[in-house]
Amino acid sequence: MRNRFVPYGKLSKKARRMIDSSRRRVWGPLDSATRRSEDPKVYNRARTKRKYRHGMEAEL
Repeated sequence: MRNRFVPYGKLSKKARRMIDSSRRRVWGPLDSATRRSEDPKVYNRARTKRKYRHGMEAEL
């Protein structure tokens, strides 16, 4: 029997998983998470807390 073309949307979940896993590439030593540098102009509550706590420790 010949393999017929079946649209991706009509494939079973198992078949889609097999295709997806075969198409994925390995990142190797790289971390795939997107990282951005912090914008110094944007308000950051954690940064202000650190600055405040650091100032308080210096006074004690």
